[in-house]
Amino acid sequence: MANNSKKLKEDFFKQLENQDKRETHQDLERKERSKYTWIGIGIGVIIFLILAGLSAL
Repeated sequence: MANNSKKLKEDFFKQLENQDKRETHQDLERKERSKYTWIGIGIGVIIFLILAGLSAL
């Protein structure tokens, strides 16, 4: 019986470790996505400024 509860504890801690790894993977994806979002916003602003400058000519 004691051996069984020890195995349950080990499985529980393994699940916790895997959950932590999954969260860090999600954080990396979120950072990557936000980087590309800001790049897209920057390009959009530059295009808008160029078009506004051309229309002012």
